[in-house]
Amino acid sequence: LFRSMRLFLEKEETTSQKFIYFVKFWFTIMPLAFALFLLGSWIFVEYFLSTEYLEVIYIVPILLISYSFRGVYILFINFFYLEKKVYILSGVTVLAAILNIVLNYIFVSQFSYYAAAFSTLASFILMFLCFLFTVSKLESYVNINNLILRLFGSLLFLLASFYICLLYGSLVLFLVIIVFFILYCIANLKKTIKGIRL
Repeated sequence: LFRSMRLFLEKEETTSQKFIYFVKFWFTIMPLAFALFLLGSWIFVEYFLSTEYLEVIYIVPILLISYSFRGVYILFINFFYLEKKVYILSGVTVLAAILNIVLNYIFVSQFSYYAAAFSTLASFILMFLCFLFTVSKLESYVNINNLILRLFGSLLFLLASFYICLLYGSLVLFLVIIVFFILYCIANLKKTIKGIRL
């Protein structure tokens, strides 16, 4: 994603509209991957692991959404490279690492791997917010805030569906939701690919 986005931004013929379509493409792929990982993790834990590992299923979505935040801030990194302001990346990364270490030190002894999952989420959210705040001030930045809201809206919908279905023990209902979500993503991908090719 990082390399393909950077190459795309450096092309002379890349317009802001094409860039938005390119972001839409990746922001459709991400929830699609998120949905398939959630479904796969549930099936794997349910049918291939012993019952003592079943509680692990509750932290899988937290880790997935953490790395979704990371995926979005990787998108922002390209703008810093284009404007040669890479020093900002180092500062934010160090700050997030310190937060992660401190949270783990305080909470892991009490809450075990749940604390580690939420510490990862907190540090990635911090990185995302710092990058969003700083990148919006750069001249080359194309406003994609609406796309970011739609992305995290999709992820929260999947997260809520997952936990509700898990609460009721209905893998079949979750499978039906995922099938409809995949069809929705495929319809969006077709429109987006047309926009990129224009």
